[in-house]
Amino acid sequence: MNFANPLFLWALSALLIPLAIHLWSQKKVKTIKVGSIRFIAEQQPRKTHSLHPNEWWLLILRMLVLALLVLILADPKLDAKPSNDPITYVIEHSLLKNNMIRAMIDSLPQGSVRMLRSGFPEITESESAVDEAPPSYWQLAQQLEKLPSDSVIVFAKARYTGIKGRRPAVKGNIHWVVMDPGNQVRTAVRAVQSDDSVQVLYAESNSGYLTYFSKWIPAKSEDFTINETEDSLELLAESPQQKVPFSQTKPTKILLGYHNNFLAEKEYISAAIRAVARYLNRKIDLQVLRDSEIEKVASDRFLIWLSPQPPPQTTKGLLTFQPDSLADRLILPGKEAGQFHLTDFLNAESITEEHLPEQIMYMLGVNSESDGEAKPYDLRAMDMREFRPYKLAGIGIPQHGTTQVTLGLWLLLGTLLITERVLAYVRKQ
Repeated sequence: MNFANPLFLWALSALLIPLAIHLWSQKKVKTIKVGSIRFIAEQQPRKTHSLHPNEWWLLILRMLVLALLVLILADPKLDAKPSNDPITYVIEHSLLKNNMIRAMIDSLPQGSVRMLRSGFPEITESESAVDEAPPSYWQLAQQLEKLPSDSVIVFAKARYTGIKGRRPAVKGNIHWVVMDPGNQVRTAVRAVQSDDSVQVLYAESNSGYLTYFSKWIPAKSEDFTINETEDSLELLAESPQQKVPFSQTKPTKILLGYHNNFLAEKEYISAAIRAVARYLNRKIDLQVLRDSEIEKVASDRFLIWLSPQPPPQTTKGLLTFQPDSLADRLILPGKEAGQFHLTDFLNAESITEEHLPEQIMYMLGVNSESDGEAKPYDLRAMDMREFRPYKLAGIGIPQHGTTQVTLGLWLLLGTLLITERVLAYVRKQ
């Protein structure tokens, strides 16, 4: 047993106080006046005791109460057999390709290295690296607290695609190390045929950026072949040859209804839609009408409604004007799927600073399939200061080498106090 505050043990000298009180509380001698002592027989004097047996029990109880109070202040701990590993290494699975990480694993004792995935399974010597999606770093960070280890070191790539939810606050002696392999990828992600040409969309990324660019290939070129089901295209000119999803474009149909109060917005949005069509080399069928001329919207048309009047029913999608001074974007999604709001009036400055064509492209979803297919090639990594979870101040991994007994002492102290008060009431002490 050891004590967190051993200096309080000097207070055990206070045990002499109840002993002194009991010894000094002698019964006072009573003097009785009598007229004559002739009839009082002589008796041999005898010794009497001022403390009876039950008062000794009262003395012992009071001394035990003081002793327990001193022990509680000293905070005793019982030595226990340590159940935790001194240190555990948790490694993102794709980092097993790194020679330095592999050499470190070979030099560590078996069982001290785990994978950064749900359950944190142990990594064996025969474990091989495979390309897989980044884990959910911040969700797993909260589970790391449950590992039976005094210290945890986590090696991760900190990919943006593995960041989900809010940045957590965790406790424990957990250290994060961001490993940047320095890789760069450039790959085709999708091919789309439009009239007499094929657009191949490429994604290029490293730890600092993700960008897209397109290459146009004549439809009769021998640089690619299309499979029989016409859903895949193989690029023969690439090294190595690549297969990508293939589709034929269908024109995007948009109906823009406007009121005279929104003439500027009508012009800016129409120009942004034409810019999107040119950028993607994609047909966009834009029909512009006054709000009073629109009675019904075709089921395959996206409706942009710039009018104070209620919009007609539509099933494809809807953009309405709803000013919001606190909004951080010109176009924000609504509460229901497919609904969007234009949050402010437009001018030449706002459409440039807020990148209106890009927001319209996101609203129409004309590039959503390519975004999903490029996600596995997104190598962007977060800065350590942004990636590392918050650490709760003053809280660490509890010491498993000792067992606290303070709670039991408090319960025993309460029992002794009740017993002492009952006995003192009976003895009128």
